[in-house]
Amino acid sequence: MNKKSILEILRNFKFPSKNEINKSLQSFQEKDWLVVAILLLIMVASTVVIISKINKHIATVIPADGGSITEGIVGTPRFVNPVLALSGPDKDLTKLVYSGLTRKNNSNEFIPDLAENYEISDDGLTYTFTLKDGVTFHDGTQVTAEDILFTIDRIQDPLLKSPERVSWEGVSAEQIDRKTVKFVLKQPYISFLDNTTLGILPSHIWSNIPTEQFSFSDYNLKAVGSGPYKVSSIQKKNSGVIESFELKSFRNFSLGKPYVDSINLVFFSNESNLTRALDNGSIDAAHALTPSYVADNNFKPETVVTAPLARTFSLFFNKNKNPIFQDQKLVEALELAIDKQTIISLVLSGFGSTVDSPIPKNIAEFQTLEAAESEKSFKERQVEAEEKLDKLGWKKNKNGIREKNGKELSFSISTGNAFELQQAAEIIREYYSLIGIQVDLKVFEIGNLNQNIIRARNYEVLFFGQIVSKEADLYAFWHSSQISDPGLNIAMYANNSVDKILESLIKEKPTLERFKLYANLKKEMDKDKPAIFVYSPNFIYITPKEVQNISYKTIVDNSDRFNMVHTWYIHTDTVWNVFLQKS
Repeated sequence: MNKKSILEILRNFKFPSKNEINKSLQSFQEKDWLVVAILLLIMVASTVVIISKINKHIATVIPADGGSITEGIVGTPRFVNPVLALSGPDKDLTKLVYSGLTRKNNSNEFIPDLAENYEISDDGLTYTFTLKDGVTFHDGTQVTAEDILFTIDRIQDPLLKSPERVSWEGVSAEQIDRKTVKFVLKQPYISFLDNTTLGILPSHIWSNIPTEQFSFSDYNLKAVGSGPYKVSSIQKKNSGVIESFELKSFRNFSLGKPYVDSINLVFFSNESNLTRALDNGSIDAAHALTPSYVADNNFKPETVVTAPLARTFSLFFNKNKNPIFQDQKLVEALELAIDKQTIISLVLSGFGSTVDSPIPKNIAEFQTLEAAESEKSFKERQVEAEEKLDKLGWKKNKNGIREKNGKELSFSISTGNAFELQQAAEIIREYYSLIGIQVDLKVFEIGNLNQNIIRARNYEVLFFGQIVSKEADLYAFWHSSQISDPGLNIAMYANNSVDKILESLIKEKPTLERFKLYANLKKEMDKDKPAIFVYSPNFIYITPKEVQNISYKTIVDNSDRFNMVHTWYIHTDTVWNVFLQKS
Protein backbone atom coordinates (compact mmCIF):
# COMPACT_ATOMS: atom_id res chain seq x y z
CA MET A 1 0.00 0.00 0.00
CA ASN A 2 1.50 3.26 -1.15
CA LYS A 3 1.38 6.66 0.50
CA LYS A 4 -1.44 7.85 -1.80
CA SER A 5 -3.69 4.93 -0.83
CA ILE A 6 -3.17 5.58 2.88
CA LEU A 7 -4.09 9.23 2.48
CA GLU A 8 -7.21 8.24 0.55
CA ILE A 9 -8.32 5.91 3.34
CA LEU A 10 -7.76 8.56 5.98
CA ARG A 11 -9.67 11.14 3.91
CA ASN A 12 -12.71 8.87 3.62
CA PHE A 13 -12.61 7.64 7.26
CA LYS A 14 -15.59 8.64 9.40
CA PHE A 15 -16.21 8.03 13.10
CA PRO A 16 -19.42 6.04 13.73
CA SER A 17 -22.41 8.09 14.76
CA LYS A 18 -24.11 7.78 18.15
CA ASN A 19 -26.98 5.78 16.61
CA GLU A 20 -24.56 3.41 14.90
CA ILE A 21 -22.75 2.82 18.18
CA ASN A 22 -26.03 2.17 20.04
CA LYS A 23 -27.13 -0.31 17.34
CA SER A 24 -23.83 -2.17 17.63
CA LEU A 25 -24.08 -2.36 21.43
CA GLN A 26 -27.68 -3.61 21.27
CA SER A 27 -26.58 -6.42 19.01
CA PHE A 28 -24.07 -7.67 21.64
CA GLN A 29 -24.89 -11.01 23.23
CA GLU A 30 -23.93 -12.00 26.79
CA LYS A 31 -20.72 -13.67 25.67
CA ASP A 32 -19.73 -10.53 23.72
CA TRP A 33 -20.12 -8.40 26.83
CA LEU A 34 -18.00 -10.90 28.79
CA VAL A 35 -15.23 -10.60 26.22
CA VAL A 36 -15.39 -6.79 26.38
CA ALA A 37 -15.26 -6.87 30.19
CA ILE A 38 -12.23 -9.16 30.15
CA LEU A 39 -10.45 -6.96 27.62
CA LEU A 40 -11.18 -3.86 29.72
CA LEU A 41 -9.82 -5.54 32.85
CA ILE A 42 -6.68 -6.59 31.00
CA MET A 43 -6.24 -3.06 29.69
CA VAL A 44 -6.70 -1.49 33.16
CA ALA A 45 -4.34 -3.99 34.82
CA SER A 46 -1.71 -3.49 32.11
CA THR A 47 -2.00 0.27 32.45
CA VAL A 48 -1.53 0.06 36.24
CA VAL A 49 1.52 -2.20 35.89
CA ILE A 50 3.08 0.01 33.21
CA ILE A 51 2.47 3.19 35.23
CA SER A 52 3.84 1.49 38.37
CA LYS A 53 7.04 0.45 36.58
CA ILE A 54 7.47 3.87 35.04
CA ASN A 55 6.84 5.46 38.45
CA LYS A 56 9.59 3.38 40.06
CA HIS A 57 12.08 4.74 37.55
CA ILE A 58 11.01 8.37 37.65
CA ALA A 59 9.93 8.69 41.32
CA THR A 60 11.53 8.41 44.77
CA VAL A 61 10.05 7.56 48.18
CA ILE A 62 10.95 10.30 50.66
CA PRO A 63 10.21 10.93 54.37
CA ALA A 64 7.02 12.87 55.07
CA ASP A 65 5.79 14.85 58.06
CA GLY A 66 3.42 13.34 60.57
CA GLY A 67 2.99 10.80 63.35
CA SER A 68 4.01 10.70 66.98
CA ILE A 69 6.10 8.63 69.40
CA THR A 70 5.29 7.95 73.05
CA GLU A 71 8.35 6.90 75.03
CA GLY A 72 8.61 5.76 78.63
CA ILE A 73 11.49 6.85 80.85
CA VAL A 74 12.39 5.83 84.41
CA GLY A 75 12.85 8.85 86.66
CA THR A 76 11.52 12.40 86.89
CA PRO A 77 12.92 15.48 85.17
CA ARG A 78 13.96 18.45 87.26
CA PHE A 79 16.39 20.49 85.17
CA VAL A 80 15.57 20.70 81.46
CA ASN A 81 18.57 22.96 81.27
CA PRO A 82 21.94 22.18 79.64
CA VAL A 83 23.80 24.01 82.40
CA LEU A 84 22.22 21.98 85.21
CA ALA A 85 21.05 18.69 83.62
CA LEU A 86 22.38 15.68 85.52
CA SER A 87 19.81 12.85 85.57
CA GLY A 88 18.79 10.69 82.63
CA PRO A 89 15.37 12.36 82.16
CA ASP A 90 17.02 15.81 82.36
CA LYS A 91 19.54 14.91 79.67
CA ASP A 92 16.91 13.33 77.42
CA LEU A 93 14.70 16.41 77.44
CA THR A 94 17.66 18.77 77.14
CA LYS A 95 18.87 16.92 74.04
CA LEU A 96 15.43 17.32 72.43
CA VAL A 97 14.78 20.94 73.43
CA TYR A 98 18.22 22.54 73.03
CA SER A 99 20.82 22.91 70.28
CA GLY A 100 24.56 23.35 70.51
CA LEU A 101 27.07 24.87 68.14
CA THR A 102 27.70 21.33 66.90
CA ARG A 103 25.90 18.02 67.10
CA LYS A 104 27.08 14.45 66.74
CA ASN A 105 25.56 12.35 63.99
CA ASN A 106 24.89 8.62 64.21
CA SER A 107 28.50 7.87 63.29
CA ASN A 108 29.77 10.03 66.18
CA GLU A 109 31.08 12.66 63.76
CA PHE A 110 30.68 16.34 64.60
CA ILE A 111 28.37 18.26 62.29
CA PRO A 112 27.46 21.98 62.50
CA ASP A 113 24.19 22.66 64.33
CA LEU A 114 23.70 26.34 65.27
CA ALA A 115 27.09 26.99 63.69
CA GLU A 116 27.47 27.52 59.98
CA ASN A 117 31.12 26.53 60.21
CA TYR A 118 34.11 26.51 62.54
CA GLU A 119 37.87 26.81 62.30
CA ILE A 120 40.61 25.34 64.50
CA SER A 121 43.99 27.08 64.67
CA ASP A 122 47.12 25.15 63.71
CA ASP A 123 48.27 25.05 67.33
CA GLY A 124 44.93 23.60 68.47
CA LEU A 125 44.34 26.43 70.95
CA THR A 126 41.74 28.57 69.19
CA TYR A 127 38.29 27.52 67.96
CA THR A 128 36.25 30.07 66.02
CA PHE A 129 32.55 29.50 65.30
CA THR A 130 30.25 31.43 62.98
CA LEU A 131 26.50 31.12 63.53
CA LYS A 132 24.02 30.38 60.77
CA ASP A 133 21.75 33.14 59.55
CA GLY A 134 18.20 33.09 60.87
CA VAL A 135 18.54 30.50 63.65
CA THR A 136 16.09 31.25 66.46
CA PHE A 137 14.90 30.02 69.80
CA HIS A 138 11.43 28.51 70.12
CA ASP A 139 9.97 31.92 71.01
CA GLY A 140 11.25 33.43 67.76
CA THR A 141 14.19 35.35 69.25
CA GLN A 142 17.36 35.15 67.16
CA VAL A 143 20.30 33.13 68.51
CA THR A 144 23.41 35.31 68.75
CA ALA A 145 27.00 35.08 69.99
CA GLU A 146 25.78 36.79 73.16
CA ASP A 147 23.73 33.68 74.02
CA ILE A 148 26.82 31.49 73.56
CA LEU A 149 28.92 33.62 75.90
CA PHE A 150 26.12 33.85 78.46
CA THR A 151 25.76 30.04 78.58
CA ILE A 152 29.50 29.49 79.08
CA ASP A 153 29.62 32.23 81.72
CA ARG A 154 26.85 30.50 83.68
CA ILE A 155 28.66 27.17 83.48
CA GLN A 156 31.91 28.69 84.71
CA ASP A 157 30.20 30.43 87.65
CA PRO A 158 31.39 28.46 90.74
CA LEU A 159 28.25 29.43 92.69
CA LEU A 160 26.05 27.59 90.18
CA LYS A 161 27.98 24.30 90.52
CA SER A 162 27.20 23.21 86.98
CA PRO A 163 28.12 19.56 86.25
CA GLU A 164 29.59 20.89 82.99
CA ARG A 165 31.99 23.27 84.73
CA VAL A 166 35.01 20.95 84.75
CA SER A 167 34.83 20.68 80.94
CA TRP A 168 35.09 24.46 80.55
CA GLU A 169 37.80 25.25 83.10
CA GLY A 170 40.60 27.29 81.57
CA VAL A 171 38.58 28.13 78.43
CA SER A 172 38.06 31.81 77.58
CA ALA A 173 35.21 32.87 75.30
CA GLU A 174 35.18 36.05 73.24
CA GLN A 175 32.47 37.58 71.04
CA ILE A 176 33.94 38.77 67.73
CA ASP A 177 30.64 40.05 66.38
CA ARG A 178 26.94 39.18 66.64
CA LYS A 179 27.46 35.93 64.73
CA THR A 180 31.00 34.94 65.67
CA VAL A 181 32.50 33.60 68.88
CA LYS A 182 36.05 32.50 69.66
CA PHE A 183 37.23 30.02 72.31
CA VAL A 184 40.84 30.05 73.48
CA LEU A 185 42.34 27.08 75.36
CA LYS A 186 45.40 27.11 77.58
CA GLN A 187 46.65 23.90 75.98
CA PRO A 188 45.51 21.66 73.12
CA TYR A 189 42.63 19.36 74.09
CA ILE A 190 41.50 16.72 71.60
CA SER A 191 38.00 16.43 73.06
CA PHE A 192 37.09 20.12 73.06
CA LEU A 193 34.57 19.73 70.24
CA ASP A 194 32.53 17.55 72.60
CA ASN A 195 32.05 20.71 74.67
CA THR A 196 30.48 22.49 71.73
CA THR A 197 27.52 20.06 71.59
CA LEU A 198 26.31 21.75 74.78
CA GLY A 199 22.82 23.28 74.47
CA ILE A 200 22.67 27.09 74.36
CA LEU A 201 20.48 29.08 76.76
CA PRO A 202 18.46 32.12 75.60
CA SER A 203 20.14 35.00 77.40
CA HIS A 204 17.09 37.25 76.99
CA ILE A 205 15.24 34.92 79.38
CA TRP A 206 17.94 33.71 81.78
CA SER A 207 20.00 36.89 82.20
CA ASN A 208 17.22 38.31 84.39
CA ILE A 209 17.44 35.37 86.82
CA PRO A 210 20.03 35.70 89.65
CA THR A 211 22.49 32.83 90.12
CA GLU A 212 20.98 31.88 93.49
CA GLN A 213 17.56 31.55 91.82
CA PHE A 214 18.78 29.67 88.75
CA SER A 215 17.87 26.19 89.97
CA PHE A 216 14.40 27.35 91.13
CA SER A 217 13.27 28.98 87.89
CA ASP A 218 10.12 27.70 86.14
CA TYR A 219 12.13 27.77 82.92
CA ASN A 220 13.96 24.66 84.13
CA LEU A 221 10.79 22.81 83.10
CA LYS A 222 9.04 25.24 80.76
CA ALA A 223 12.22 25.27 78.76
CA VAL A 224 12.85 27.49 75.75
CA GLY A 225 15.67 26.29 73.52
CA SER A 226 16.48 26.12 69.82
CA GLY A 227 16.47 22.33 69.47
CA PRO A 228 14.39 20.04 67.24
CA TYR A 229 11.43 19.93 69.63
CA LYS A 230 9.74 22.53 71.81
CA VAL A 231 7.77 22.03 75.01
CA SER A 232 4.03 22.03 74.25
CA SER A 233 2.56 20.90 77.57
CA ILE A 234 3.50 19.33 80.92
CA GLN A 235 1.16 16.94 82.74
CA LYS A 236 1.42 16.44 86.51
CA LYS A 237 -0.16 13.97 88.91
CA ASN A 238 -2.32 15.15 91.79
CA SER A 239 0.78 14.93 93.98
CA GLY A 240 2.53 17.46 91.75
CA VAL A 241 4.97 14.90 90.37
CA ILE A 242 5.55 15.30 86.64
CA GLU A 243 3.82 12.59 84.65
CA SER A 244 4.62 13.52 81.06
CA PHE A 245 5.98 16.08 78.60
CA GLU A 246 4.44 16.69 75.21
CA LEU A 247 6.91 18.05 72.66
CA LYS A 248 6.10 19.45 69.22
CA SER A 249 8.47 19.68 66.26
CA PHE A 250 10.19 23.05 65.82
CA ARG A 251 9.77 24.37 62.28
CA ASN A 252 12.84 26.63 62.47
CA PHE A 253 15.28 24.02 63.79
CA SER A 254 18.72 24.72 62.32
CA LEU A 255 19.00 21.32 60.62
CA GLY A 256 15.45 21.32 59.27
CA LYS A 257 12.00 20.69 60.70
CA PRO A 258 11.75 17.17 62.20
CA TYR A 259 9.49 14.78 60.32
CA VAL A 260 7.79 13.30 63.41
CA ASP A 261 5.21 15.83 64.59
CA SER A 262 5.28 15.09 68.31
CA ILE A 263 7.21 13.17 70.94
CA ASN A 264 5.54 12.39 74.25
CA LEU A 265 7.77 11.40 77.17
CA VAL A 266 6.02 9.55 80.02
CA PHE A 267 7.86 9.12 83.33
CA PHE A 268 7.79 6.08 85.62
CA SER A 269 9.11 5.47 89.12
CA ASN A 270 10.71 2.12 88.25
CA GLU A 271 11.38 -0.30 85.40
CA SER A 272 8.55 -2.64 86.39
CA ASN A 273 5.96 0.09 85.84
CA LEU A 274 7.63 1.08 82.59
CA THR A 275 7.69 -2.46 81.17
CA ARG A 276 4.05 -2.93 82.18
CA ALA A 277 3.16 0.17 80.15
CA LEU A 278 5.21 -1.13 77.22
CA ASP A 279 3.43 -4.49 77.41
CA ASN A 280 -0.06 -2.98 77.47
CA GLY A 281 0.70 -0.54 74.65
CA SER A 282 0.29 2.72 76.56
CA ILE A 283 3.86 3.58 75.46
CA ASP A 284 5.56 2.39 72.29
CA ALA A 285 9.24 3.13 73.01
CA ALA A 286 11.67 2.61 75.89
CA HIS A 287 15.41 2.34 76.51
CA ALA A 288 17.83 1.12 79.22
CA LEU A 289 15.77 -2.03 79.71
CA THR A 290 17.08 -5.14 81.44
CA PRO A 291 18.53 -7.38 78.69
CA SER A 292 16.71 -10.43 80.04
CA TYR A 293 13.36 -8.62 79.71
CA VAL A 294 14.05 -7.84 76.06
CA ALA A 295 15.22 -11.39 75.34
CA ASP A 296 12.28 -13.04 77.14
CA ASN A 297 9.61 -10.92 75.43
CA ASN A 298 10.53 -11.85 71.86
CA PHE A 299 10.23 -8.36 70.43
CA LYS A 300 10.16 -8.23 66.64
CA PRO A 301 13.71 -7.62 65.33
CA GLU A 302 12.68 -4.42 63.54
CA THR A 303 11.60 -2.89 66.88
CA VAL A 304 14.88 -3.59 68.74
CA VAL A 305 17.67 -1.10 68.03
CA THR A 306 21.07 -1.87 69.58
CA ALA A 307 24.50 -0.25 69.58
CA PRO A 308 27.74 -0.66 71.58
CA LEU A 309 27.86 1.47 74.71
CA ALA A 310 31.03 3.38 75.58
CA ARG A 311 31.40 1.32 78.75
CA THR A 312 33.96 -1.33 79.58
CA PHE A 313 33.57 -3.73 82.53
CA SER A 314 36.83 -5.13 83.82
CA LEU A 315 38.73 -6.77 86.65
CA PHE A 316 41.15 -4.19 88.11
CA PHE A 317 44.11 -5.52 90.11
CA ASN A 318 45.49 -3.76 93.17
CA LYS A 319 49.13 -4.87 93.34
CA ASN A 320 49.60 -2.96 96.57
CA LYS A 321 46.98 -5.07 98.35
CA ASN A 322 48.02 -8.39 96.88
CA PRO A 323 51.53 -8.67 95.33
CA ILE A 324 50.70 -11.86 93.37
CA PHE A 325 49.26 -9.59 90.66
CA GLN A 326 52.72 -8.22 89.93
CA ASP A 327 53.27 -11.46 88.01
CA GLN A 328 51.76 -10.70 84.62
CA LYS A 329 52.01 -14.39 83.63
CA LEU A 330 49.59 -15.13 86.46
CA VAL A 331 47.20 -12.45 85.21
CA GLU A 332 47.43 -13.94 81.70
CA ALA A 333 46.31 -17.28 83.17
CA LEU A 334 43.43 -15.56 84.96
CA GLU A 335 42.25 -14.07 81.66
CA LEU A 336 42.44 -17.39 79.84
CA ALA A 337 40.36 -19.03 82.59
CA ILE A 338 37.17 -17.00 82.00
CA ASP A 339 34.79 -17.33 79.06
CA LYS A 340 33.82 -13.75 78.26
CA GLN A 341 31.24 -14.71 75.64
CA THR A 342 29.40 -16.98 78.07
CA ILE A 343 29.34 -14.17 80.65
CA ILE A 344 27.72 -11.92 78.03
CA SER A 345 25.16 -14.64 77.21
CA LEU A 346 24.24 -15.27 80.85
CA VAL A 347 24.42 -11.73 82.23
CA LEU A 348 23.43 -9.63 79.21
CA SER A 349 21.32 -12.18 77.32
CA GLY A 350 23.76 -11.74 74.44
CA PHE A 351 23.43 -7.93 74.27
CA GLY A 352 27.13 -7.08 74.48
CA SER A 353 30.58 -7.76 73.05
CA THR A 354 33.88 -8.99 74.44
CA VAL A 355 36.73 -6.51 74.84
CA ASP A 356 40.47 -6.83 75.27
CA SER A 357 41.52 -3.23 75.77
CA PRO A 358 40.34 -0.09 77.62
CA ILE A 359 39.58 1.63 74.33
CA PRO A 360 35.83 1.44 73.61
CA LYS A 361 34.27 1.23 70.18
CA ASN A 362 33.20 4.87 70.15
CA ILE A 363 36.84 5.47 69.21
CA ALA A 364 35.82 3.62 66.07
CA GLU A 365 38.87 4.21 63.88
CA PHE A 366 41.11 2.34 66.30
CA GLN A 367 39.15 -0.87 65.92
CA THR A 368 40.70 -1.54 62.51
CA LEU A 369 44.10 -1.81 64.22
CA GLU A 370 43.04 -4.52 66.66
CA ALA A 371 44.00 -8.12 66.04
CA ALA A 372 41.34 -10.75 65.48
CA GLU A 373 40.18 -12.65 68.54
CA SER A 374 41.76 -15.99 69.34
CA GLU A 375 40.38 -18.97 67.46
CA LYS A 376 40.91 -21.23 70.47
CA SER A 377 37.89 -22.73 72.20
CA PHE A 378 37.24 -21.92 75.84
CA LYS A 379 38.17 -25.48 76.84
CA GLU A 380 41.54 -25.05 75.13
CA ARG A 381 42.10 -21.71 76.84
CA GLN A 382 41.17 -23.23 80.20
CA VAL A 383 43.72 -26.02 79.73
CA GLU A 384 46.33 -23.42 78.76
CA ALA A 385 45.52 -21.43 81.92
CA GLU A 386 46.13 -24.51 84.10
CA GLU A 387 49.40 -25.25 82.32
CA LYS A 388 50.59 -21.66 82.91
CA LEU A 389 49.77 -21.88 86.61
CA ASP A 390 51.59 -25.22 86.88
CA LYS A 391 54.69 -23.70 85.25
CA LEU A 392 54.52 -20.76 87.67
CA GLY A 393 54.67 -23.24 90.57
CA TRP A 394 51.02 -22.98 91.60
CA LYS A 395 50.16 -26.67 92.07
CA LYS A 396 46.88 -28.16 93.29
CA ASN A 397 46.95 -29.56 96.84
CA LYS A 398 44.85 -32.46 98.11
CA ASN A 399 41.87 -30.09 98.45
CA GLY A 400 42.12 -29.03 94.81
CA ILE A 401 43.32 -25.54 95.75
CA ARG A 402 46.47 -24.26 94.10
CA GLU A 403 49.35 -23.34 96.37
CA LYS A 404 52.98 -22.30 96.15
CA ASN A 405 55.53 -22.46 98.95
CA GLY A 406 52.74 -23.38 101.36
CA LYS A 407 50.57 -20.36 100.39
CA GLU A 408 47.21 -20.90 98.72
CA LEU A 409 46.31 -19.01 95.54
CA SER A 410 43.43 -16.88 96.77
CA PHE A 411 42.14 -13.32 96.57
CA SER A 412 38.95 -11.33 96.95
CA ILE A 413 36.85 -9.63 94.25
CA SER A 414 34.89 -6.54 95.30
CA THR A 415 31.92 -5.33 93.29
CA GLY A 416 28.58 -3.52 93.56
CA ASN A 417 25.16 -4.94 94.34
CA ALA A 418 23.77 -4.06 90.90
CA PHE A 419 22.33 -7.27 89.45
CA GLU A 420 24.60 -7.45 86.40
CA LEU A 421 27.78 -6.65 88.36
CA GLN A 422 27.05 -9.24 91.01
CA GLN A 423 26.01 -11.95 88.57
CA ALA A 424 29.09 -11.46 86.37
CA ALA A 425 31.40 -11.50 89.39
CA GLU A 426 29.82 -14.74 90.64
CA ILE A 427 30.36 -16.41 87.26
CA ILE A 428 33.99 -15.25 87.24
CA ARG A 429 34.46 -16.72 90.73
CA GLU A 430 33.10 -20.06 89.48
CA TYR A 431 35.52 -20.07 86.53
CA TYR A 432 38.46 -19.55 88.89
CA SER A 433 37.17 -22.25 91.20
CA LEU A 434 37.30 -24.72 88.29
CA ILE A 435 41.09 -24.30 88.00
CA GLY A 436 41.80 -24.36 91.73
CA ILE A 437 41.75 -20.67 92.69
CA GLN A 438 39.92 -19.64 95.84
CA VAL A 439 37.99 -16.37 95.48
CA ASP A 440 36.09 -14.48 98.15
CA LEU A 441 33.34 -12.36 96.57
CA LYS A 442 32.57 -9.11 98.41
CA VAL A 443 29.40 -7.32 97.33
CA PHE A 444 28.76 -3.72 98.42
CA GLU A 445 25.94 -1.24 98.01
CA ILE A 446 27.00 1.01 95.11
CA GLY A 447 27.31 4.17 97.22
CA ASN A 448 29.37 2.36 99.84
CA LEU A 449 31.52 0.76 97.13
CA ASN A 450 32.34 4.14 95.60
CA GLN A 451 32.95 6.00 98.85
CA ASN A 452 34.68 3.44 101.08
CA ILE A 453 36.15 0.85 98.74
CA ILE A 454 37.06 2.50 95.43
CA ARG A 455 38.07 5.94 96.73
CA ALA A 456 40.10 4.33 99.53
CA ARG A 457 41.58 1.80 97.05
CA ASN A 458 40.56 -0.85 99.57
CA TYR A 459 40.30 -3.93 97.35
CA GLU A 460 42.48 -6.71 95.96
CA VAL A 461 40.49 -7.07 92.73
CA LEU A 462 37.66 -4.78 91.69
CA PHE A 463 35.02 -5.73 89.12
CA PHE A 464 33.59 -2.47 87.88
CA GLY A 465 32.85 -0.41 84.77
CA GLN A 466 34.41 2.64 83.17
CA ILE A 467 32.54 5.08 80.93
CA VAL A 468 34.85 6.51 78.29
CA SER A 469 32.64 9.25 76.89
CA LYS A 470 35.46 11.00 75.04
CA GLU A 471 39.03 10.26 74.12
CA ALA A 472 40.48 12.44 76.87
CA ASP A 473 38.83 10.20 79.50
CA LEU A 474 41.50 7.55 78.94
CA TYR A 475 43.97 9.94 80.57
CA ALA A 476 41.84 10.13 83.71
CA PHE A 477 41.57 6.34 83.97
CA TRP A 478 45.13 5.27 83.19
CA HIS A 479 47.65 8.09 83.71
CA SER A 480 49.86 7.62 86.78
CA SER A 481 49.00 11.12 88.05
CA GLN A 482 45.46 9.84 88.63
CA ILE A 483 46.37 6.95 90.95
CA SER A 484 45.30 8.60 94.20
CA ASP A 485 41.75 9.75 94.99
CA PRO A 486 40.07 11.77 93.50
CA GLY A 487 41.89 10.37 90.46
CA LEU A 488 40.16 7.57 88.56
CA ASN A 489 43.12 5.26 87.94
CA ILE A 490 41.54 2.44 89.96
CA ALA A 491 44.12 -0.11 88.75
CA MET A 492 46.79 2.18 90.25
CA TYR A 493 48.68 1.64 87.05
CA ALA A 494 52.02 3.40 86.46
CA ASN A 495 53.96 3.15 83.23
CA ASN A 496 56.09 6.02 81.87
CA SER A 497 55.56 4.99 78.27
CA VAL A 498 51.80 4.84 78.73
CA ASP A 499 51.84 8.24 80.44
CA LYS A 500 53.62 9.78 77.45
CA ILE A 501 51.18 8.18 75.00
CA LEU A 502 48.20 9.47 76.98
CA GLU A 503 49.71 12.96 77.16
CA SER A 504 50.24 12.92 73.40
CA LEU A 505 46.70 11.68 72.73
CA ILE A 506 45.16 14.66 74.51
CA LYS A 507 47.01 17.04 72.17
CA GLU A 508 47.20 15.07 68.93
CA LYS A 509 44.80 16.03 66.14
CA PRO A 510 42.65 13.41 64.36
CA THR A 511 45.37 11.91 62.17
CA LEU A 512 46.77 8.47 61.43
CA GLU A 513 49.49 9.29 63.96
CA ARG A 514 46.90 9.33 66.71
CA PHE A 515 45.59 5.90 65.70
CA LYS A 516 49.12 4.55 65.91
CA LEU A 517 49.31 5.94 69.43
CA TYR A 518 46.23 3.89 70.35
CA ALA A 519 47.85 0.76 68.97
CA ASN A 520 50.97 1.47 71.04
CA LEU A 521 48.83 2.12 74.12
CA LYS A 522 47.19 -1.28 73.79
CA LYS A 523 50.56 -2.95 73.17
CA GLU A 524 52.09 -1.45 76.33
CA MET A 525 49.10 -2.33 78.49
CA ASP A 526 49.04 -5.89 77.13
CA LYS A 527 52.58 -6.28 78.47
CA ASP A 528 51.71 -5.10 81.99
CA LYS A 529 48.19 -6.58 82.38
CA PRO A 530 46.88 -3.97 84.88
CA ALA A 531 43.35 -5.29 84.29
CA ILE A 532 41.34 -7.96 82.52
CA PHE A 533 38.88 -6.29 80.15
CA VAL A 534 35.76 -8.44 80.02
CA TYR A 535 32.84 -6.96 78.12
CA SER A 536 31.07 -3.90 76.80
CA PRO A 537 27.25 -3.93 77.05
CA ASN A 538 24.91 -2.84 74.29
CA PHE A 539 22.51 0.07 74.35
CA ILE A 540 19.00 -1.36 73.83
CA TYR A 541 16.16 0.74 72.46
CA ILE A 542 12.64 -0.57 71.82
CA THR A 543 10.97 1.55 69.14
CA PRO A 544 7.72 1.42 67.12
CA LYS A 545 8.22 -0.58 63.92
CA GLU A 546 6.73 2.33 61.95
CA VAL A 547 9.57 4.67 62.89
CA GLN A 548 12.37 4.62 60.31
CA ASN A 549 15.97 5.81 60.11
CA ILE A 550 16.98 4.99 63.70
CA SER A 551 20.51 3.59 63.74
CA TYR A 552 23.69 4.13 65.75
CA LYS A 553 27.36 3.30 65.42
CA THR A 554 27.91 3.64 69.17
CA ILE A 555 26.16 5.30 72.10
CA VAL A 556 28.10 7.24 74.73
CA ASP A 557 25.23 8.57 76.85
CA ASN A 558 21.67 7.23 76.62
CA SER A 559 20.46 10.68 75.57
CA ASP A 560 22.60 10.35 72.43
CA ARG A 561 19.76 8.31 70.93
CA PHE A 562 18.15 11.67 70.12
CA ASN A 563 21.20 13.15 68.34
CA MET A 564 19.58 12.78 64.90
CA VAL A 565 15.94 12.63 66.00
CA HIS A 566 15.02 15.22 63.36
CA THR A 567 15.78 12.63 60.64
CA TRP A 568 13.41 9.96 62.03
CA TYR A 569 10.17 9.50 60.11
CA ILE A 570 6.95 7.49 60.18
CA HIS A 571 5.17 8.50 56.97
CA THR A 572 6.48 8.67 53.40
CA ASP A 573 5.59 10.39 50.13
CA THR A 574 6.38 9.38 46.56
CA VAL A 575 7.77 12.26 44.52
CA TRP A 576 8.75 12.32 40.84
CA ASN A 577 12.48 12.84 40.51
CA VAL A 578 12.09 15.92 38.35
CA PHE A 579 10.28 17.71 41.21
CA LEU A 580 12.71 16.32 43.78
CA GLN A 581 15.67 17.76 41.87
CA LYS A 582 13.98 21.13 41.55
CA SER A 583 13.24 21.24 45.30
